Amino acid sequence: AVGRSYYRQRNLGKALKQFDHTVKHFADIAEDQFDFHNYCLRKSTLKAYVAMLRMQERLYSHKFYRRAAKDSIRIYVELFDMKARGETTTAEKQNGEDGEAEMSAAEKKKLKHAQKRKAKAEEDKKAATATAAGGKPKKVDDDPDGEKLLEKDPMEESTKLLKQLVLYADAAPATHILTYEVMSRQNKWLHCLQALLGLFELSNRDPLHYKLVTPLAHFCFVAQLEDAAIPAPVREVILSEIAPVLGGAGAQPFKSVSDLRAAASKVVDSVEQRLKSNKELPVVEVLNGLKCLKNAGRDCSKFLETWSPQGAIALKECNKLLKYLASEYGKESAAWGRFKTRCLEVFP
Repeated sequence: AVGRSYYRQRNLGKALKQFDHTVKHFADIAEDQFDFHNYCLRKSTLKAYVAMLRMQERLYSHKFYRRAAKDSIRIYVELFDMKARGETTTAEKQNGEDGEAEMSAAEKKKLKHAQKRKAKAEEDKKAATATAAGGKPKKVDDDPDGEKLLEKDPMEESTKLLKQLVLYADAAPATHILTYEVMSRQNKWLHCLQALLGLFELSNRDPLHYKLVTPLAHFCFVAQLEDAAIPAPVREVILSEIAPVLGGAGAQPFKSVSDLRAAASKVVDSVEQRLKSNKELPVVEVLNGLKCLKNAGRDCSKFLETWSPQGAIALKECNKLLKYLASEYGKESAAWGRFKTRCLEVFP
């Protein structure tokens, strides 16, 4: 809860710090089991031993671990996108660069001395509090704001967490969605295909399922599948394995990427038709439908001019849709204003 609170406040460093504490806690539990093996065998507590083994099997599928890992991955993906756009990832660096750019040489020198005095004061404070009562050493966190976590490679850290989720929480759709998000940014298209197939099975083999349509449209239209850098055998596997998803059971492998996109266009047509014809669609399905149409290169502005939510509305999904509309059309747009008004009516 604390980590998610920091995340909502856009304090990504402290949010990562809280999630990292949770992940390390579960890692400590897994590591401590080795001491328990010898204890149980020595004391012949077989019932407790079997219970411990069963607990270890489902340790990393615990909801608290899944929440911490998923939110950490989302932050790392966001950090990766920020770095790709050339944005700074820490407020401290942002303020430092902007402030120093406007300073004169004398002011910069004065600032440098002030920073040295501040650093020395912090070191003295740490030294004074390094020992608790009785002279015992006290552990001091040298990164309370999570700045060091922000400096790590986002994709490398995300992949570490994903490995555990794929192994122990593959029944959760979010695992496959996040796998696609991470692997698509690394151009690992076979991993993306594997994530789509897993999500397709969890969606009861329905290509129009709202959780599947967004990554599926991205894979078919945004991913550069015709790129010469992709080996021919990899492209052949993609054209073969994606065919049942787009064309149904027994579909023949596609001959080219153009054929794949032609079949994907029919799926997108169905998504667009459902958006326009079904006024009772829940907000979460509308959000994913809009993302799907965007990935397919279609304009949704006319639809949003007349759309008013009539189906199931949840506060969490409303916030997500407001954020999406603000990023795509701006908070000055009529679509954002109309939906904001509707949200205030439902959640006064």
